[in-house]
Amino acid sequence: MQIRRPLLWICVGWMGGMTIASRFDAGWIALGGLTSAIFVLLWAGTHHGRNALTACAVAAAFAIGGGWFERYDAGNTSAIPFPDGAEEAVVLSGVIRTKPVTDGDRATFDLTVERMTARGEAAALPREVVKVYVYFKTEEERNGMAEWARGDRATVTGTIRRPLSAVNFGGFDYREYLRRQHIHWTATAEGLASVERSEAADWSAPRVLSYVDRIRDGMGARIAAAYDEPVAGFMKGLVLGIREDVDPAKYQAFSQVGLTHILAISGLNVAIYVGAILWLLGKLPLTRETRLVAAIAAVPVYVLLTGASPSVVRAGIMAMIALYAARRRLLKDGMNVLAAAALLMLAWNPYFLYDVSFQLSFAVTAGIILGTPLMNRLVRIGRPAVQSAVSVTVIAQCVSFPLTVAYFNAFSILSFPANFVIVPLFSLGIMPLGSIAMLLSYVWPGGAGALAYVAELLTSLSFRLVTWMSGYDGASSIWATPPLWWIGAYYASLFALLAAAANKLPFGTGPGCVLGLGYGGRALERLLTLVRLRAFLVPACAVVYAGALLYAYAPNAFDRTAVVSFLDVGQGDAIYIRTPYGKHLLIDGGGTVRFGRPGEEWRLRKDPFEVGEDVVVPLLRKRGVQRIDALLMSHGDTDHIGGLRAVVDGIPVRRVFFNGTAKEGETSETLFRAIVAKRIPLTAAYEGMIVRADPATELRILFPKQPSDENDLFVSDDQNERSVVVLMRVYGKTFLFTGDIGAAEEAAIAEALRNETEMPSPIDVLKVAHHGSKTSTTAAWLNYWKPKAAAISVGRSNMYGHPHSTVVERLDAASIRIYRTDVHGEIQFRVRKDSFQVRTKVMRE
Repeated sequence: MQIRRPLLWICVGWMGGMTIASRFDAGWIALGGLTSAIFVLLWAGTHHGRNALTACAVAAAFAIGGGWFERYDAGNTSAIPFPDGAEEAVVLSGVIRTKPVTDGDRATFDLTVERMTARGEAAALPREVVKVYVYFKTEEERNGMAEWARGDRATVTGTIRRPLSAVNFGGFDYREYLRRQHIHWTATAEGLASVERSEAADWSAPRVLSYVDRIRDGMGARIAAAYDEPVAGFMKGLVLGIREDVDPAKYQAFSQVGLTHILAISGLNVAIYVGAILWLLGKLPLTRETRLVAAIAAVPVYVLLTGASPSVVRAGIMAMIALYAARRRLLKDGMNVLAAAALLMLAWNPYFLYDVSFQLSFAVTAGIILGTPLMNRLVRIGRPAVQSAVSVTVIAQCVSFPLTVAYFNAFSILSFPANFVIVPLFSLGIMPLGSIAMLLSYVWPGGAGALAYVAELLTSLSFRLVTWMSGYDGASSIWATPPLWWIGAYYASLFALLAAAANKLPFGTGPGCVLGLGYGGRALERLLTLVRLRAFLVPACAVVYAGALLYAYAPNAFDRTAVVSFLDVGQGDAIYIRTPYGKHLLIDGGGTVRFGRPGEEWRLRKDPFEVGEDVVVPLLRKRGVQRIDALLMSHGDTDHIGGLRAVVDGIPVRRVFFNGTAKEGETSETLFRAIVAKRIPLTAAYEGMIVRADPATELRILFPKQPSDENDLFVSDDQNERSVVVLMRVYGKTFLFTGDIGAAEEAAIAEALRNETEMPSPIDVLKVAHHGSKTSTTAAWLNYWKPKAAAISVGRSNMYGHPHSTVVERLDAASIRIYRTDVHGEIQFRVRKDSFQVRTKVMRE
């Protein structure tokens, strides 16, 4: 039988070639193209002449897609000659490419550089784009940025450097993120006086888009005037795709139940918009062809007004192709339309392949097209509308699941009922009402206000429902980031299970064919006779599908390797330990120290960087940490416990150890309140306490000493001298974690242990106390423990001068191998029964 949907298979080949090219060299592209052609032929058979032609087209698409990606990626280079790690004073002149965004004391925009002056020399830089950060000194400077727009010419005087790469294993790679936007450098300017601006008179693309920005801002202002916060910010995101004003707490609640896609302008929004356009044009004396052409012309306008994200671009391209096909009565198959949209987007910008919005948009759309008919055969509901809604919800959640856990490492079982109830409320109620109210406000403010009132009531109702659902911590599960092969295996097992259960197998030539593929040869047909038996295939597919889920949920279940990771959290400590039997321990969680003064509230950002929420929790989730068996707070300074509030809120914690004291201040108080509210056992750690994490791991508390009254909990502002010191043994290897103790505490510990014969010396790894401060790590301390390696948790270019040169010299003199998070990034020690390895994220000697 002839292969149906050849364009779909060509698109699959194109994307496969690009995927291989993004990871391997050209030889693998050629091999992959040949393999894909053979696969298509074996799958579909050769008895129809066009099958061989389609197979050749797929192989060609594989090779061309891979080659195009390689060429596109190879051309993504910078003309700026400075070495990596350098920070140079420059003057950049060019055109602002993106809309300047102001948040607190900082504004950001992309600058297309035309000329750069550095080291006394000027040079032209065609096509170089730099990400610019402007830091304001006064509130007046920030207000003066309001009139800036893309398309304006600007001269920036400041410093330029390469963006920072990922410094933790699995961490966010800012350099690669910007590189995919063709940005290789970031520039920093202090004060608005460092940036000169003049309006451009030409009609460049950025200048034209600045008028689109003004229209969007005007529409956003009307929405803001019609609603109270947080509804106003949410409505901007829903109607216009303006997400900067969405309340972070509300966004987090929607994220917990899998509803953030509501704010992504996508297919349903475009369908409603196109439907409204066609309905209005239908009231005019126009021919069918004229109405369709007008609708095609209107789609790009909507795409631009809603921000042109990958999801709305995909939906817009699909709508335009579908409208054109309707006019010419061509290409009626939805999968072919989707494939055409994907090919156009990837041909325009191959980096869309990495975009999570692109991936989710196309995967879910394809899943709904292919999977909903199968699910309808399994879901027996009398009302077709309800049956279709249930099928679409289940398919969309199942298809989005692997990408959701790959990028967000969490999934809530409540996402099924939440999407079934909340999505129709927003899509068919709140979003249309909000859109009509915004447009109506231009001609009939009174009527717009009435509609906005109804929309606000419905939005507030949805907020309460989502907040109620997100409050059930047990409904959400944490998943490690799965490998790429697992995602492919998951989709194959999912659709095999659906097809088998619905008795619509993808083999054969009859109406039971899902993909329209035939097979050739009687031998293969006889071989598949047993496999096609539903009684055999359904349980087999179910077992494979369940096995895939179990593997993804616990990928390290049988791994008996101990891992000790000194995470790079800047100027602070955060040490994650996975024991050989799967226990998860965390010592400290870093923290962001802020120095705010009264009257400078204008400097505060809407969603400021926070180490716990933005670094520690995402890293632990990526590694599949579904619970923390023991959380140890060495002491109460912010750079050690500031990030732990996010940890306690984001990951279940079974037990907390602390130094028996509390420190005055909001950071310490809110953390302890969160621990008590969640009823987590809280234990003071004192000298002599032993914690056996598992049969291979033991932790012994060496400091502080227990006070005379063991129930005495007191407030202490000087926390360093009360730091908890822990000696850990795992598989015979020893690690000493020292918090921020000073020389006096080091001497006291050594004196208390001097008569013990079981103390290990030398130890394997010493965590250098107090980030390498000169007040710690004495020669006597090193002589007592004789560590083989030392780990220093310290921030890059920190204001304290850590680690102090005398400490580094002392370590060098003792021939101790030094690892520093500011130099090496994350430091990870891996311990097995027969081996001991260390690796660092940043490979430097």
